[in-house]
Amino acid sequence: MVYNTLTNTTSRWSLYHFCRSGFRDGCGSSNGGGRSNNTGGSVISIKHPLSAEPIALTSCAKFVQLKKPFSQNFTIGILGGGQLGRMLIQSGIDYNLSFKVLDPDPQAPCKNLADFHTGKLTDYETVMRFAHDCEIVTIEIENVNTQALKDLAKQGKKIYPQPEAIELIQDKRSQKKFYQENGIPTAEFILTDTQKAVEQHIGFLPAVHKLGKEGYDGRGVQILKTKADIAKAFDAPGVLEKLVDFEKEISVIVART
Repeated sequence: MVYNTLTNTTSRWSLYHFCRSGFRDGCGSSNGGGRSNNTGGSVISIKHPLSAEPIALTSCAKFVQLKKPFSQNFTIGILGGGQLGRMLIQSGIDYNLSFKVLDPDPQAPCKNLADFHTGKLTDYETVMRFAHDCEIVTIEIENVNTQALKDLAKQGKKIYPQPEAIELIQDKRSQKKFYQENGIPTAEFILTDTQKAVEQHIGFLPAVHKLGKEGYDGRGVQILKTKADIAKAFDAPGVLEKLVDFEKEISVIVART
């Protein structure tokens, strides 16, 4: 049997599993790699795209399964065309996936990698128009219109992460309250609405003042160590977080397959 297992964009069939015991004593060849199979198995030949000759694999036929890949006839819409979106697209190209990108910057890093559209990520109508022909919609940055995502989900679009989760991470104040209400360990904090409110908590310093919304990559963050630093505090809704003497910062990404 010969099965094409061309990788990347031309893949149509792939070997899902073959019996590894075919390469061990007691099944197939006693030398661990022979072509004969004395237990009624078969020789599977894999045609590699860079090789003119098929590669032979000995395996137990009853354990050989072929699995069709998932359907690739869909479009993934990405809200945000920055470097994270670019990395997502580059990985998806290996699976022959189609992408569509929306970003307010016409020179965004993703502009030459996918069907690129320029528009405001927080504008309801813009997001709705952009995603009308997408089966899946995801985000590259959290500052997006979540009401549009909720309505797209009602239309049957698959939204990842869920709009409710995006709303939670959009506001650091909501995040901190969520941690507190669910018993998740977090640094001590005080919610503030103005710079004057921060002045009332001199005794809480040293601390880090963070904007509730739209702060990322170090923006919207000020370290306040003494009373003299209060002038750097934000005159907007934020969270005053106790300065933590930490040894290491670890970022964790969880994915469900």
